[in-house]
Amino acid sequence: KVTGKSPDEIEEIRREAAKRTSVYLPQTQVVAPQNLEPPAKEDVELVQMGRMPSEIIALWDGGGAIYGGLVAGVIVLFIFAHIQKINPLDLLDIAVPAVLIGQAFGRWGNFVNQEAYGNIVSNLNWLPSIIRQQMFIDGAYRQPTFLFESLGTLIAFLIIMILRHHLKDLRRGEIFGFYLIWYGIVRFIVEGMRTDSLMLGNIRISQLLSLLLACFGISFILYRRFKIKTIEYYNKGEFND
Repeated sequence: KVTGKSPDEIEEIRREAAKRTSVYLPQTQVVAPQNLEPPAKEDVELVQMGRMPSEIIALWDGGGAIYGGLVAGVIVLFIFAHIQKINPLDLLDIAVPAVLIGQAFGRWGNFVNQEAYGNIVSNLNWLPSIIRQQMFIDGAYRQPTFLFESLGTLIAFLIIMILRHHLKDLRRGEIFGFYLIWYGIVRFIVEGMRTDSLMLGNIRISQLLSLLLACFGISFILYRRFKIKTIEYYNKGEFND
């Protein structure tokens, strides 16, 4: 949200956002600017960040997107691995379960804030009353997309904890690859239900990123399985670079 601005400044930001929106929606270009529909809050935020780049890193003034957090975490992990002379894939495999638990619990912040929800549904009788009440937004029940993603990441955590201790054919980096595939698919599905997606034309940006994650995860595992012959299995207790 735009904070700390006067009404005139906010109106100017909205008008600039409307101009940007018209690049993707030419039909909204009309003679009278006052007839334009208010732009989405994401467009206003993009304009605000363009005018004040310092707000991009102002996490104390708003939330951060999961993709940015993952990218930052991977960068720090690679730097640490380089300094400590540790194979970064080992650290990625170790970090994945904790990341999944963090995502599973973190999505409940959307529940508390009544955000990142889905389309209108007739009822939510299959859910506990506390969730039903919180998902009654703007006079209607909404799909609890936060819950779908939370459960999806929690299931992934359980699968990984089982596989890493019992699967004999598990190789270095494949837990990380599994995470990319699983989360990419889960987020792609859930994002299609949400009503607040950041759009690029008719494309949901998060769905595009999710698809790329899943494809990269599949390619990563297949390449290392069939092209690199010196990778030892986790459960044999040895690793080869």
